[in-house]
Formats: sequence, structure tokens, C-alpha cells
Amino acid sequence: MIKLKLKNGQEVTYDKPFDMESDKLLVKFRLVRDGEGEGPWIRLHPDDKEDHDNDVRDPQDKVRLGTMANMCLNGVPVLCITPYRMMGDKRPECDMNELIDLEGSPTFADVETGEQISAEKHGEWREKAIAEQEAKEKAEAEATEGEAVSAE
Repeated sequence: MIKLKLKNGQEVTYDKPFDMESDKLLVKFRLVRDGEGEGPWIRLHPDDKEDHDNDVRDPQDKVRLGTMANMCLNGVPVLCITPYRMMGDKRPECDMNELIDLEGSPTFADVETGEQISAEKHGEWREKAIAEQEAKEKAEAEATEGEAVSAE
């Protein structure tokens, strides 16, 4: 189960996890903080894809959840479960000042299962992912150096 408490105390709940594999669920959205906006990617929950494709406009009291799919300037980390509303013209929007408790601890989606996890668990995953990326880059650099030496 996915559950997020909004800044106003409202809880948004989904009965099933996110689908972390499907690129069909990735969409650009508008992330606004203090009046400044940017356009990162968000992964929609599978239950919301049809509404997005049909360009639905949500009423003020309806809030949906997605997962941040890339780094953004407003400080929302990758895989963070992020509230938003469908705003029409296929551009969901999150007004951080209205929807997100910026003082609280973020909630994340597990990269493999799509289930909700804590910030601590996300930190463990992030450290592991960084170490794996660094090891890959080191191996590639060493392979490139080896090729250059054998070419001489």
C-alpha cells in the first residue's frame, strides 16, 4: 500500500505499488516552489495513466501520487513519492508550498518493488547505487587505459 500525508493533513492512498519498469508511465510535469517552476519527469501510478492520456483536469480536492524520475532543482530527490494534480493539457503539476510538508521526512518508492519505503531505506539504496556506478566507471577507465597502453 502507498500512503502519503499532505501538508494539510489529507492522506492520499493507493492499494497497489508503483510500476517502476514501464517507461509509458513517465511524463513531464510542472514542479513549483515559491512561484518558480521547473519541468522534471515523474512516473505516474498505473491507476492514473488513462486520466493523464485523456487530459483530465482534477478538482482542487483531488491529489494523486507519482515518483520523481530525475534530479530537480527544487530539492525533491529521485524516487521520492510526490503529490500532484492533473491540470489539463497533459501537464500534471505539484505546488510544493501547498502540497508537500517541506519540514517532514520524504517518503520514497522502492526501485525494484514500487512499494513505499522510508528515507533511511532509500539512503541505503542510494549509497549502494552510487558505489555500483563508481565501480563501473572505474572498470571502464581501467579498460580504456589498458587499451591505450596496448596500442602503444
